Amino acid sequence: MLKGYCERLYKSRKQGWESEHAEAFDLGPGDPNFEQEYRFLVKAENQLVGQIKDLAAQVRKPGFKKCSFAQVSAMTWDGHLYSPLVHIAGNSLVTVSPVSLNEGEWNFINDLRSHHENKPGFFEGKELFVLRNKSKKGIGFFEAGNFYPDFLVWLIVGKKQYLSFVDPKGLRNTQGFDDPKIAFASKIKEIEARLAKSTPGLVLNSFILSTTSFRQIHWWDRLKTPEDFAAAHVLLQKDEPESYIGKMFELMLAVH
Repeated sequence: MLKGYCERLYKSRKQGWESEHAEAFDLGPGDPNFEQEYRFLVKAENQLVGQIKDLAAQVRKPGFKKCSFAQVSAMTWDGHLYSPLVHIAGNSLVTVSPVSLNEGEWNFINDLRSHHENKPGFFEGKELFVLRNKSKKGIGFFEAGNFYPDFLVWLIVGKKQYLSFVDPKGLRNTQGFDDPKIAFASKIKEIEARLAKSTPGLVLNSFILSTTSFRQIHWWDRLKTPEDFAAAHVLLQKDEPESYIGKMFELMLAVH
């Protein structure tokens, strides 16, 4: 019990100190979130080895966009700050390091790319950049229970920089709107306020993208509606695949 108390006290004090001393910094090429290579491990000698070697050759060619084989997928997109991104859907014979995108992350990147391509009017005069955030090595927040969101999304509009931390996540076992990762959508505004003098024009947001169907979580807090979830920056990726990206950008720009 004493050990547990000391750990909680340490984390609480550390969280308070880091929250008060948070500062913005420029993202450089040496940031640990940037990847230089992937390492594939195939459990048995089979045609997968040749397919992976072919993939390695393809991604180096100009104009490469996307490739899939044996439940292994790779894609490039200029919006993401490095390429390619890799997704493995249930193929137990092959693993990759760094770990591949899970289904929710892969869907988010594809949905975001599609939205960017299909809404040129919205993005006119704006710049969009995305970067996958490494767990434990990237940007984390003790304010949200040691939360390392999956993606950093920048929307540049004139002199304003809208930086959002986006995390596709299953919510079936989450205990409602008081969950630290969900409540962080409000707490991040406190960080934004503290950075306002040193970094004017920086707007911070946090979004949870629910990979769980609304019917499985609508019981939270007396049957909240999808609109109430959106107001808490919980967007329904599974139920609203055609519209949740647009809602995310609307919420980014709503107040500022």
